[in-house]
Amino acid sequence: MTWQTAYQSEQECISWQGYCVQESNALSVFLQGPVATRLHNTVNGEDIAHIAKQYFSEDDADAVTALTKCGQNLFGNLTHTTSWGLNALLAITTAELDDDEHGRLSNLPSQVYYGVATDEAVSLRLLGVPRLAAPRLAEALRLTREDSLPAIRQRLEKLPEQVWSEALGKEGTIYRKAWMIMDEEQ
Repeated sequence: MTWQTAYQSEQECISWQGYCVQESNALSVFLQGPVATRLHNTVNGEDIAHIAKQYFSEDDADAVTALTKCGQNLFGNLTHTTSWGLNALLAITTAELDDDEHGRLSNLPSQVYYGVATDEAVSLRLLGVPRLAAPRLAEALRLTREDSLPAIRQRLEKLPEQVWSEALGKEGTIYRKAWMIMDEEQ
């Protein structure tokens, strides 16, 4: 796929990835195609190795090449332009929604960018928790949208290894160590 301008306004047409928002059929096909499927899989916790194998493996390519292409696509292009494009689309299409619905949709670009499906998991991603750990850890900690990032950070810093393991199984220790390294705690 050739990447085009993420946002462009010409003759009162707002386009995203080259598809005019006013041409709803073309935009719908684009948003329901392989790009949307890859994003959906990422946000819903699909393992990157599986996404690489499913969408980026070629007959003569090895797993490392597929993972490299997948990483370049997801984290180099797709999540950035898609989250930006969603934010632009939400800005022009959600003005008439009530506050609750608008609030629910307002973090959708962040969910795409951080690769998680809830606002609570986004908070953990902002604090450096690995993508696959964030949703289950957010649930185990019973985080809410109202929890502040400093309060969540304090909870994470004091969180014993046992809680990570209870929430994430045998990988809990590894995810905790990864978070501590990323957070420069160790």
